Amino acid sequence: MFSSCRSREVKGGIVFIREDNGEEERAKECFGKAARVNDDVCLWLLDPAGSIDCPVVFCPEDPSGYFRKDIHGRYDPSGTPYLMREWDPGSRVNVIFGHYVRGGEAFGTLPLFADDPEYRSAHSELIVYDGTTAFRREFKEAVTVVKDSLEELVEGLKSREGRFLVLVSCRDYSGRGDRAVVIFTL
Repeated sequence: MFSSCRSREVKGGIVFIREDNGEEERAKECFGKAARVNDDVCLWLLDPAGSIDCPVVFCPEDPSGYFRKDIHGRYDPSGTPYLMREWDPGSRVNVIFGHYVRGGEAFGTLPLFADDPEYRSAHSELIVYDGTTAFRREFKEAVTVVKDSLEELVEGLKSREGRFLVLVSCRDYSGRGDRAVVIFTL
């Protein structure tokens, strides 16, 4: 996994960031560094409260190719968050997949959005930088779905008013197939 551009500290499984302003500039800087390493980097995700701070990749030849690779192309069980389709900020729904990783790395904090109202309130915004524009997305809802119903959920979002960014990870290491799904909107 590409390391964060910010100073981080983990306490009780929650990630805290030591700086608290200039998030869009940091997202641009981090994106620039990651994009110089790999042309497949298409986004940088940054939660100003600190739970998410990572690159997102898209590889048209193998969309899930980073499932178990870092942005350098080396094996990494945490993988790199990835898009199955090219990023389109005007699209009704963009879906980003990432791994659940204990300790808050990657998308390891996604289950907290569904489980902890206080956490949800503290992490209600996400900055998405695509190389030209920083988008601020607001938290909409968090759900747990069975893997097979994820497509149905995404199709349902397409019929709703608005545009959505959907983050998806495994809910835990149980192997049951439950997915943590966090939905942000403009």
